[in-house]
Amino acid sequence: MSFGNASKSAPRADILDRAHLDRQTLGDPALAREILNLFKAEAPSILDTLRRLCACAEHLEAADLAHRLRGSALAIGAPGVVGAAEAFEAAHPAARAAALPTLERAVAEAIAAIKASLPAL
Repeated sequence: MSFGNASKSAPRADILDRAHLDRQTLGDPALAREILNLFKAEAPSILDTLRRLCACAEHLEAADLAHRLRGSALAIGAPGVVGAAEAFEAAHPAARAAALPTLERAVAEAIAAIKASLPAL
């Protein structure tokens, strides 16, 4: 099964890899919609919490939360978020706040790609 023909407005695979998502969901569009909507709903609150944790120097908790976001991004096929979350997680604790804008940008791109993809599923 697949999600149908890729349209000219399909998101770039480096932002949202539809082939990966298709494999992860075994071609089930309802499941794909569910996990994409879940990521879209949860990622902004995860970023809010990461901002707070960085401001409070809660480094271990911030790394754990970035790891959770990385796992969610792996599930939907968002390699930019995966890479940014890995970089955030691997950064020296004092440098994590500086790594946050890259992660925020990657999440924003993934959410925009999700919004563009949902009608085609």
